[in-house]
Amino acid sequence: MLNQYLGDPTFNNFINFANAHPDELIILTLSHCSERVYNRWTPDSLRGKGCFDDEFVRTFRDRGILHLNTMEGCSNGECLGTLTYGEAKNLAKQHGQQGIIALTIDSDRWDPVQGNWDSSVTRGKWNEWNNYLSNFLGRSAPRNQLRKLQAHWQGSGTDSAPSDAGFNCAFQDQLEQGEVPVEKLNLVSINWFCQGGKAIAEALGVKHLDQCNAECH
Repeated sequence: MLNQYLGDPTFNNFINFANAHPDELIILTLSHCSERVYNRWTPDSLRGKGCFDDEFVRTFRDRGILHLNTMEGCSNGECLGTLTYGEAKNLAKQHGQQGIIALTIDSDRWDPVQGNWDSSVTRGKWNEWNNYLSNFLGRSAPRNQLRKLQAHWQGSGTDSAPSDAGFNCAFQDQLEQGEVPVEKLNLVSINWFCQGGKAIAEALGVKHLDQCNAECH
């Protein structure tokens, strides 16, 4: 549940990283804030409430985190077409917690992130992955949304996070060989970070990963 997660001591890892690296910006994208799968953590009073409900939104306010969805001029994504990296960082600092902004996803409202999920890209189907990647890169980015590249086997249901099967190493190679232009990416989702996630992040230009030791072999 969103408010429990942000109140958990482990969330301080994000806070500490943001404070230690003021040149970085963490974007939290959260969804499924109280769905049935999480009911073991969700009180009856919160079940079925969307990510825009004040029970969740006030958690960002309490922690001084900029919730971009509720910022004036951004209720339908208008700001995503014009907001620069520097402006986002300044706004975050003005809200109290530098280096972190949040976007919540709710299918009943405006969706700030174009998910680009494709359930046909299942374990070991390399042709389907390459077709997915080609179609993704060939489309123009939406103006009022961020868009996510699902760089992992996708599947559906319990098959949505199958074993890596060499995916991360292959994706790292595609990045390093220039087959995936970094400038066309907003958000990249991967599974199995400890299987080469650091190398992928570095290939995307991410810095300050000195505490992550896992490499892709």
